[in-house]
Amino acid sequence: MGLFKIEINISENLFENEENKEIIYYSRNGKDFTDNISFNMNKIIITGTRSKQIKIDNLLESVNSTYYYNIIKALLYTYFEKDKFQVESIKIYIDKVEQKGYKKTEIIQEFNYERLININSEKLFRDKKTSDTAMNALMNLTLSFSKKDLQFDFSWKCFNTLIREVFEESNDFEMLKKLRLDLEENYIDYPNISSFIPNMDAPYMSACRLIAMICNNFPKGNIKKQNKLEEFFKEFTDYRVAEVLKEKMKCKTKDLNTIGKYTDVESFYSQHIAQKTENEIDIIRLVILKYAYYLRCKYFHGEKIPSTFLLVNHNQKELNRISIPVRILCKDLIENKLYEIAPVIMTRAIF
Repeated sequence: MGLFKIEINISENLFENEENKEIIYYSRNGKDFTDNISFNMNKIIITGTRSKQIKIDNLLESVNSTYYYNIIKALLYTYFEKDKFQVESIKIYIDKVEQKGYKKTEIIQEFNYERLININSEKLFRDKKTSDTAMNALMNLTLSFSKKDLQFDFSWKCFNTLIREVFEESNDFEMLKKLRLDLEENYIDYPNISSFIPNMDAPYMSACRLIAMICNNFPKGNIKKQNKLEEFFKEFTDYRVAEVLKEKMKCKTKDLNTIGKYTDVESFYSQHIAQKTENEIDIIRLVILKYAYYLRCKYFHGEKIPSTFLLVNHNQKELNRISIPVRILCKDLIENKLYEIAPVIMTRAIF
């Protein structure tokens, strides 16, 4: 049997009172195997045993290293529960003998940037699957803080990690459909994005490049897509969304007239604007499930040129702007949905 200790020194005294956590590093046949983490002042110490002799070679660098996972989870907890810091050193002891060390200059410093959002990180100490998902999501979120030009990329990766695991789907379209259904049926579980709704008012939505999205999703001359236009526009009843789409729909005047639906859709929006119909989920759907997803596909698939090549352009500013509600929705997913709900049974075909 091998005994190990990992000692991490950070730049700030963030723990006035000692904290101790138990972390599951492996689960098999319903049995959990745990290590211990203590947090005290500016020191984090991880201890545990292994049934086999511990080999020091590539101990932290190997694929799926449980020691590396423990370190990352401990540092993420420190960062999200306390404050920013730098990692000064990491020392590894096997059977009480120091075997390897990492100096400050050898460590990529990701935790010395201001958090752009606060997240309760207790899920890092739940069951192995929940813990690993929370780790993956929070790593990407942390990178969205430190890589300023890649805020949207890493915010979306965090979001994608969460909806994949929460809704148990591997296909983006299916994940988003289940998220929409859960928003409709369990909106109380999304208090943070709900609180952000006043910030996503008509001017905010109008600033989105919705015409480009609509023209992309419903290309000119595509008869099959053309027949879905009325369905798309009439999915939204919230008066704020209606105000925006009533103006943006003009980009599809010819197609809507071709199918004899322009006046019908325009009247539909006018009615909901006059009635001040409110449906907050429509705003979330338009901004995140539709528009942010459109941006994600365009940039991730290389259909748009990079947004930060030589100069920061308006595309980058737009990506950063849309990153904010995506991160807020991630907060709701981590804190309120991560393995707290049963798999959602689909009753709708669209998001």
